[in-house]
Amino acid sequence: MIDRTAKETVSSHGKKSAKDLKNHQYKNHVEDPFIDAYTQLRAQFEAVDLDQQHLITRWQDEPGDPVEHYLDQMLVSYPEERQYYSDVFGAYLDWDDTFRLMYEEDYPASQLKSFLEFFVEKLSESTLRLLYNHGIPENRLADWEEEREDVIEELENGVEETRAELLEGREVPEVLDTVSDSFSSVIAEEMDEIPSRESD
Repeated sequence: MIDRTAKETVSSHGKKSAKDLKNHQYKNHVEDPFIDAYTQLRAQFEAVDLDQQHLITRWQDEPGDPVEHYLDQMLVSYPEERQYYSDVFGAYLDWDDTFRLMYEEDYPASQLKSFLEFFVEKLSESTLRLLYNHGIPENRLADWEEEREDVIEELENGVEETRAELLEGREVPEVLDTVSDSFSSVIAEEMDEIPSRESD
């Protein structure tokens, strides 16, 4: 069933962009509250003209803040006891705290989005591609396992650097602005055949 679904995805969506394919995969093949929460958070940034440097939600007089809501949903739904996720939990908490500080300080939407996608990219490389690995050759899985420690270190260092710059009042490193380009290719490659849900 999964193989057929993957083939249908490629056949039906092969001409779509990596971002469109990623959105299709998440919407149709992943049932994970944490993934759903950060996907909804990303949608807050997709719906805004980043050139304006502000989020649409800040222009609205509606009760509650969707960005804070989805950050809270991510926090309460993080599967910290699940395989692979547990090793990234500390880095995730640091990322969450740093992202909230950036948001409170009214950092540009483009930088917030880049910092979010930086985290999601490293989560994908360190965790998601190993959990949702249907149809991936054993030798490739072994390579990913071997790379995992370095990926987690990259996540930790990136968050630490961003947080240090933020607390010192300097501009957040522009290295995060390059994340969006690589993020789509990572997701398209690694999540192409994810099952509807993997058991723990």
